[in-house]
Amino acid sequence: MRTTVRVIQGRLAESEPHRTSAIEAAYQHFRLDRQGSLVARSTLDHYDWTLLPFLAWLEAEHPGVRAFEQLDVQFVREWRVACSERLTRHGKPYEAASLHDFHRSL
Repeated sequence: MRTTVRVIQGRLAESEPHRTSAIEAAYQHFRLDRQGSLVARSTLDHYDWTLLPFLAWLEAEHPGVRAFEQLDVQFVREWRVACSERLTRHGKPYEAASLHDFHRSL
């Protein structure tokens, strides 16, 4: 029996593929290392909870920042302000301890 594959062309096929920045790659390597060290799933989830929003914010707000050499303390300060303005999934402001977690993770 022969399988036929049909290629669909559209918006996703035409858009530029996402290029992983050095900062994103470093996080992926760090996470794989921790996963290989058998840390708890909840720990990996915590890393994702604190760092993935930062990476998304950095890409949206400062798309030209792709290497550690370009990442200075000013971006971290801006991120902390953005976090302090965000609401939890319950619609409440984050507590100081949660904001500290975001900062400590960076």
